[in-house]
Amino acid sequence: MNILNLPDSTKVDKVIHKNLFDPYCNSAQKKLFTEYIQKILWTNKLSKDTIHLEGKSIQEIQLIKIELKIKDRIAKILNIIDEYMPYTIIFVIQYNQEYYISTSVKHNNPKNENKSIIEWTFETDWYNSTDKSFPLLLQNNLDIVYHNFCNQVIGIETWKEYSLQEIIGLSKELFQLEKDVSKLQKKLSSTKQFNHKVEINTQLHEKVARIQKLKFNSIINLRESKLDS
Repeated sequence: MNILNLPDSTKVDKVIHKNLFDPYCNSAQKKLFTEYIQKILWTNKLSKDTIHLEGKSIQEIQLIKIELKIKDRIAKILNIIDEYMPYTIIFVIQYNQEYYISTSVKHNNPKNENKSIIEWTFETDWYNSTDKSFPLLLQNNLDIVYHNFCNQVIGIETWKEYSLQEIIGLSKELFQLEKDVSKLQKKLSSTKQFNHKVEINTQLHEKVARIQKLKFNSIINLRESKLDS
């Protein structure tokens, strides 16, 4: 696998056995690994040794490919791996010729040094490798490499100049807004009284307008709108 266009110097290609995570799983979680996972492969390592780049927050980025038995999102499984592997990880999940990419920003757990806390997860849609690519741009340092990669995964042009923490904040807001919109749409369709419909529709338009502002406004206007909200 080299769908992220990485140099040969980064190759690892080692199988990670599923039972490695048994000590961190309850019986239901072990069952998920068995039912969904065909193979876990540690494919690449980005570090000072392999690409001559370092970082302040990130010293290594690990690339892990997971082959699935069933086409599905496997967030619960990825969270277990992410929480107990103390590295920044980019997951490439494969089912037949389809893929999706997932990566989580995380930090150390002050109450348990052996477990990380996941701050936010960035994911792509399913895609065919011939249709899309998400190349890792190996420039400057590993913090910038990862930041640029997350921006590709997000795919929102106006967010490119934000810091990773700002992007996480915006992503959380966008996620909540989209949930709110979905709830309001359902509420609107089931409401009979005209005055209530008007009220719900007003709320819905406000939420949609905010989503548009988050996605498409310029960097300056976006930061101003955050302060006003």
